[in-house]
Amino acid sequence: MLNPRIIFVCRLTAGLLFSACLFSSGSTAQIYAQQPLSQSAQQHYDSGWKHLQQHSYPKALQEAEAASKVDPDFAPAFLLKSQALVGIFKKQYNTGAGLSDLDPSFMLLKQAADDLRRYIELSPATADAKALREQLESLRAYANLTDQDDASRTVFRPKETTIKAHILSRASPKYGDINGAVILLAVFTADKQVNHIIVLRSLSDDVMKACVDAARNTKFEPAIKDGRAVSTVIQMEFHFNEH
Repeated sequence: MLNPRIIFVCRLTAGLLFSACLFSSGSTAQIYAQQPLSQSAQQHYDSGWKHLQQHSYPKALQEAEAASKVDPDFAPAFLLKSQALVGIFKKQYNTGAGLSDLDPSFMLLKQAADDLRRYIELSPATADAKALREQLESLRAYANLTDQDDASRTVFRPKETTIKAHILSRASPKYGDINGAVILLAVFTADKQVNHIIVLRSLSDDVMKACVDAARNTKFEPAIKDGRAVSTVIQMEFHFNEH
């Protein structure tokens, strides 16, 4: 029985998505078409999971695609695909891309959401169903940024708002023996909640959890667009012992 690995902050283990340049639908389809189908779906999945653990996200994605091609109803392949896409996004971010540079990648979050939705459909009784549905909700929140019609949008980029969200107070966790930064992506909602937190860059689990807790307790005035409060994506950074 598959034991799904959680990719969002419900278990605080990973960040987010991937590169449109490396993984356009045309180029990946061509790569996967060249893969031999002699291996079983389980073998492709096992290989992909090893690549995922080694942070070789493109190879994990390739094996997941191969597994689903061998068996279109092989549920673990769809979870692996969603996780691989999240890992590639995180890796892209950590090579220097900022929030404004990730705009093209939000389109690919829709694919990650679709893969996760398919996994849940195929494995509705999985023990992690509740956590996975929460992850799916988060993916869909960011995928909403790709909608072209403002009337259907529920989440906006800061540059799309008339008045940006204004932080009133935010806790800063204190750790004297570490150096580095935790960087999060979150949705500051129109009703003043901080939801859908995704870890883009992390340190230890304890530090990461403290930063996520601090983010959730942030007080702010929501962004304004066309005279009404709206939800917006915000990048949050927590720096430790950096001068």
